[in-house]
Amino acid sequence: LAHEPGAQQRALVLRTLHAINGDAPESLFPGAAGTGKTTTLLLLLAVLDACDVSFLVLAPTHKAAGRAAESLGERWEVSTHHRLWCGSVEESIEEGEEFSTELRLGVADDRRVSERVLIIDEASMVSEQDLVNIRTVAPSATIVAVGDHHQLPPVGGRPGFDWSDADAIGLTKVFRQAEGSAVLTAATAIREQRVPFTYSRVRDAQRRLIFKAGMDILRAADVPSRWLTAAATGHKLAALLIEWEGDAAAVVGTHNSRVLVNDATRTCLGFPSRREGPAVGERLVARATAGGIANATTCTVERVRRQDFG
Repeated sequence: LAHEPGAQQRALVLRTLHAINGDAPESLFPGAAGTGKTTTLLLLLAVLDACDVSFLVLAPTHKAAGRAAESLGERWEVSTHHRLWCGSVEESIEEGEEFSTELRLGVADDRRVSERVLIIDEASMVSEQDLVNIRTVAPSATIVAVGDHHQLPPVGGRPGFDWSDADAIGLTKVFRQAEGSAVLTAATAIREQRVPFTYSRVRDAQRRLIFKAGMDILRAADVPSRWLTAAATGHKLAALLIEWEGDAAAVVGTHNSRVLVNDATRTCLGFPSRREGPAVGERLVARATAGGIANATTCTVERVRRQDFG
């Protein structure tokens, strides 16, 4: 290993090995950004390899699998957990929507996993249904859930793992923050609730109740928030993208509010609206399905063919 494991890292590996030795169905392997989670995971994999314990390293998405493979090196292959169980795919596009709002993946009847341990990186993204599907093809394996529970939850459904005790058992001491990484700085700000939030007004009663509950949480945590129209939010977002040279930005809200902010941002950047389609030179994320596996890749538009984007 490149670095000598610390006390927290050794304790987490030992706890995980006890769970595997006891044939526990699950074992959490949590760690915040910069705490040496990858180094600790490498130690766990080396021990399992030396003890001839069969295992698979998995991730929720192809992009996450690629990042994990890059971090772990070429010694161990990393795949998506969908490859274990997915046998079919069904997408539905609701009336009035431009894109599919739901992707239903079916579990293959003839697939079974013989490995004793399944190690899932970015496990905070795994939903309850994902876990049920994994369990269908690997009923006796110990699932080691590796991830930062402070990061984004699953896109659809409730989280598959209970992270309520993650801070007590996981890695919390940050080693790489001093390097000035923008990712680590942002992750620390989110954990410490120092990130400003922007809201747009909501209309129906149910959403107003949800909004009020969210505002109460933010006030209690002393997190600044402010009202902005979709046009103003889009203008600020465009300015940030120009300042950051197009790195990344996230917009949250209802579907309609996101569309309005998206179009306002595109207008400020000189791009056509989303309904009009992409522009030459625009960077975007292309989503596709192949073999029942959802995939996304970043690309740059080189040419646009006339078609109906509505």
